[in-house]
Amino acid sequence: AILAKAHWGCTTVVAAARTTVGATAATEQSAAGSDMAMSHCSLDLSTGAPRPTVFQRVYFHVTAFLDVPTLCAADTACRHLLAANAADRGPWASTGLRAFAGVELRHYGTFDAARDEERDGCGDGLGLRPPAAWKRRYVGFYYGLRAFEAPFSLSRIVGVGQDNENAYMQCLLRTDLLAAEPSKGVYLEFEVLANPDNFSVSVADFDGGGCGSFTFSPDTGVVICEQKVAESPRKIKGSYKQPLCASSAEQHFHGSVGLFLQGSSLAFFRRRRAAPEGPAEGCEGQDEDGPWETTGFVSDLSWVQGRRLTPCIAFRCAGLYEVSVARLSSSPPICPEVPDEVESEWLPLDWEEEGEETEGFALAGA
Repeated sequence: AILAKAHWGCTTVVAAARTTVGATAATEQSAAGSDMAMSHCSLDLSTGAPRPTVFQRVYFHVTAFLDVPTLCAADTACRHLLAANAADRGPWASTGLRAFAGVELRHYGTFDAARDEERDGCGDGLGLRPPAAWKRRYVGFYYGLRAFEAPFSLSRIVGVGQDNENAYMQCLLRTDLLAAEPSKGVYLEFEVLANPDNFSVSVADFDGGGCGSFTFSPDTGVVICEQKVAESPRKIKGSYKQPLCASSAEQHFHGSVGLFLQGSSLAFFRRRRAAPEGPAEGCEGQDEDGPWETTGFVSDLSWVQGRRLTPCIAFRCAGLYEVSVARLSSSPPICPEVPDEVESEWLPLDWEEEGEETEGFALAGA
């Protein structure tokens, strides 16, 4: 029944595309004979890649409105659509370019880096061979960008074995690509179901050769910008402010935490959820999920070295946590704004290795 429904839908798409192709071809033929001849060339003279036919161009336009489950159904229902969907400029390639804009998968580059690799005949382990190269790369990026680096290596952390552990993402934020298209952004969200102590969400420029990070603590509502200025003895120079109120001292944070990078601006988000054991004594109304809160755009990228930012979860103490990557998209749950600097002033925060760690958050990479 599923295949029959998918086949009916694909037949409808093909019929609509063919009808449009007829009108398009007639218009092009009457417009200019030389242009019509060029549109039927087998190669793109500028790149050397095969040029899509008139039918393919219209079909690609129609399938741009389809979601991933529908594309999978089309691949299953018809081998001709399977081949069309896997084309170099086809639906899987364009879907991946939209879904993974502004990010890079560690060791594999950006999603469209596969074009050069496939044209050169070299693979990268994500299935860059026709007819399913772009679909396999989409699947590889979808799961890879939601995974943490070793020793966690999955999209879900269920325990931390030592204090001051940092869990880095395989997803890298490309600041150069996002700065080039200020209207686009990358939103990354984590779901916290178990939290025995304190943790924070950070972005760091270590992959770009820098020594800086920007951290948000959902427990305290504090954001902190820090730079390592000396290795031995370790010395940190930074500043902080508190755009959001602190959580109750009786309960550790449970809920959702997100970060959003748009252009050259960075914002954080949180949404408290009711603790599994229920509200604490004297905290009426805390048995329901709270609204989304945001720090607003609290930082530009003037502190960043290189063109890559690495998202990170920093755990202060070992314990049985349960943190997972819940969402990777282009838009946050609410729109962040630039906070009033008069109401939220930055305060200095400098410390050396022999000093005590600041209570309420862990310093990523320290």
